[in-house]
Amino acid sequence: MEKRGIGTKSTRPQMIDILKKRKYIEVKQSIIYPTSKGVELIEKIEQKWRDYISPEFTSRVEEEMRRVAEGKREWTELVEKERRAFAEALRKLRE
Repeated sequence: MEKRGIGTKSTRPQMIDILKKRKYIEVKQSIIYPTSKGVELIEKIEQKWRDYISPEFTSRVEEEMRRVAEGKREWTELVEKERRAFAEALRKLRE
């Protein structure tokens, strides 16, 4: 997660805990393994939502949010851009 710029040092353990509680992963000797439930979920989601579940998407959005926080980007523009893209993805999913 750190290599791909996802989350922060303080949020990563929380994300892992959520995935464990939902039984999408299990941790054995500090190694994370997907469960069959986790694999099945990802396979289904990847069919239509690949762009939204990629580490690159998360990293890109986090970078854009950082730019908003620094005053280098308007938050309303970012939200509108992502809203339009998400609406298009929903339309495709409904087809």
